[in-house]
Amino acid sequence: MSLRSAAVGVTMVLAGLASAHGAARPAKDPQVIIANGKGSFAVGSVFSVFSPTGTSPISLPHGSPCVLGIFEVLDCVFTNASGFKWSSLSFTISPANQIGPFTCLALAYFSTCSFNEQGTQVVFSGGSGLGPGADFLLVVLLWFPRTTFSATATRANSSRTALEPSARSSPGPGSDPAPAATVFLQGHAAFMPRPQTRGAARV
Repeated sequence: MSLRSAAVGVTMVLAGLASAHGAARPAKDPQVIIANGKGSFAVGSVFSVFSPTGTSPISLPHGSPCVLGIFEVLDCVFTNASGFKWSSLSFTISPANQIGPFTCLALAYFSTCSFNEQGTQVVFSGGSGLGPGADFLLVVLLWFPRTTFSATATRANSSRTALEPSARSSPGPGSDPAPAATVFLQGHAAFMPRPQTRGAARV
């Protein structure tokens, strides 16, 4: 399928969603989303993602790559290379004192997500979990420029406990993702082509 054909497909998806749910409203508050992806940059159970503009990936308005050390992952698609299933995935967010309210969406693998009261940690959990070799898309929206998201995964059947769900919890499908690389993000649509990575110096 050509990129042009895929773009037409995205338009049709958006039209269908708008018809079913009314006009889509873009996100206005800081948001973290886990969704499906295809092809990816390998990460272990502990990794850190830096967003130069506070919004990633680059396909979103004012978006920037997900930076991991010297690498820029343009589409922010990753694979679980730890060798075991993740029952939860938490992100510690810095700097603190960001402006809420904070929201999250679990669109694949996990069925729920929640922030702590300070907005410095978000945990995705429930659902089928994220298996070894599975690809996932990380989307961050409207955080301060130069925000870092430090991730820690919990091994399935381990004794570690995730953050207790709160009123900020957001449900999601929680099922294994389909191979499609089109994502609807509360009014933002992004077509994710095959992953693109380039070396970069962190600024």
